[in-house]
Amino acid sequence: MEGGTQFQFMPTVGLDLSGGFLEQIANSDPAAEHVVIWDGAGFHPTGATTPLPARIHVLTLPA
Repeated sequence: MEGGTQFQFMPTVGLDLSGGFLEQIANSDPAAEHVVIWDGAGFHPTGATTPLPARIHVLTLPA
């Protein structure tokens, strides 16, 4: 898939659920580099304190 969008609807939020979503993205095309744009929510992994899946690159929006 080129230039695709993915989403996941969950009844709650959490660092573990956000990490699972990143795994879903990484597994959707294991050979691709994936860019994810996050806001600064505390339940979004950044890579600084929570490891990110391979080939996942996070851009965090400014406050």
